[in-house]
Amino acid sequence: MAGTALFLLAHHDDEVFCAGRLAQARMHGRVVLLWATAGGIAPGRRRIAEGRRVTTLLRLPPQDAVDLAYPDQGAVRNIEGILAAARDALVTGEPPVTVYVTAYEGGHPDHDAMNLVAASLRREGALGLARGATPSGPADVRFVEFPLYRSGRWGMTVRDPMP
Repeated sequence: MAGTALFLLAHHDDEVFCAGRLAQARMHGRVVLLWATAGGIAPGRRRIAEGRRVTTLLRLPPQDAVDLAYPDQGAVRNIEGILAAARDALVTGEPPVTVYVTAYEGGHPDHDAMNLVAASLRREGALGLARGATPSGPADVRFVEFPLYRSGRWGMTVRDPMP
């Protein structure tokens, strides 16, 4: 599992739903966290502080924690900015690169927007963006979804990511 793992996260706290995979990726290679929004139930400054604690616990270098801080439920209006930041993360990623993203489930617009970002990266040829990758080398960039909503009796549950 060496290489780079890019986690496209809508909010600070979404890393909880993929914490096992995130910790595993961190043990074996580089991890880049990209948070699109701040705010929601908790104020934005609190969410950002929580994200900083996560990066400290994971011992991530500052350049591997990207905090765009768009307003809660503002990811859809800022797809281009999120997409640009994700492209930048892919360009600096050591192959193989695995992109983790929430599944498109209609549960929250910010989560679904992050899935749209991943789909856009894939569609436009993100394989060619990763250093050393070739357009014909799908093994160099892998996209994986982790479901959150509509998968349990009470709503959100944690399940293994799916390609």
